[in-house]
Amino acid sequence: MGSLAIYFTVFMFGTFLLKQASLKKSSLSVAALIGFALIILFAAGRYHVGTDMGTYTHMFERYLRSSWQSVLSESSDYLFLFVAKLTYMIGGRVLTWGTFAALTAIPTYFALSNEYPQASFGIAFFAFLCSYYSTSFNITRQMVSVALIFWGLKFIFRNQPIRFILLIIIAAGFHTAAILAFPMWFLWDHKNSAPVKGQMRVVILIVITVMVLFYQFFISTVSIGIESFSRYSSYAIESNRGRNRDFYIYLIELLLIISLRKRLTMLDERNDFMFSLLFISVLIGITGFSHPQVKRLAYYYAMPARMILAGYFPFCFSRRDNKVIKAMIYIWFSAIFVLTAYILREANLIPYHFDLFSQY
Repeated sequence: MGSLAIYFTVFMFGTFLLKQASLKKSSLSVAALIGFALIILFAAGRYHVGTDMGTYTHMFERYLRSSWQSVLSESSDYLFLFVAKLTYMIGGRVLTWGTFAALTAIPTYFALSNEYPQASFGIAFFAFLCSYYSTSFNITRQMVSVALIFWGLKFIFRNQPIRFILLIIIAAGFHTAAILAFPMWFLWDHKNSAPVKGQMRVVILIVITVMVLFYQFFISTVSIGIESFSRYSSYAIESNRGRNRDFYIYLIELLLIISLRKRLTMLDERNDFMFSLLFISVLIGITGFSHPQVKRLAYYYAMPARMILAGYFPFCFSRRDNKVIKAMIYIWFSAIFVLTAYILREANLIPYHFDLFSQY
């Protein structure tokens, strides 16, 4: 229970400080600096916490012993390789984990505070932290990539294709699968500056549904045809290990959003775009029943949608009920974290060991 108390103290206090900075529109305020320091140091000091901690440690140690040429030739995740080797060489695991935490938390903060000022920053960022700490400790490079894609959604809304493509290339430098975020471009009607609706959206969702249902065929085809995707070939092999609780959580959230979809769209038309992202994430989640790693690709769609829709959700109700709904949302995300981290003991998050001085 002590570890849970530490997690939620960081979540609540970090969110509160960054919320105050967001309200002041000052990214360099004392509150922002303390908030970022708390969140980043907490992640940087994790010591043998996270299912893949050993895998990453061995990886970083190998990078340290290898030449730059050898490291950068290992895979197409060139930015991840560069940042990992440079930071581990300079400051060891603490600087490496802290840098990746910064590359995840800072883009998310700026996206929320600058692009969605009408949404509840507190709820959205709290939802992010609950998901971030339970996933990034296992899929670090992907979470950096997801955060960059979320920050870059503004290029879709502003009809800036070149910048969006460049953003995807940068995100793919941390996690090759970031290229799967490209279909998001087609969910926005760039001629009318509005979400794609009607028959076009139905067609897009049908195509995505078919791709999800036959994901093994598409993964096999892509991994054979494109060398940089060859390491994903194992995803086409059925593997029923692991749970699929994400699917049920996203499904419940989708049903709630459907019931309030019109109200959410009236608050911000982009919420209809987010609805499509959440819908797609649920479709991808189906693959978790046959291969748990494939469902991770849903994070590119689920993370932005869950944060933004949760942030707008309370404003669908009267001012009298607003505070109650906000409290219920905080409880929902807290309960999910407790369920996965403490009750089901997933991701090896508990007990949490914090150490800024041990080498390994």
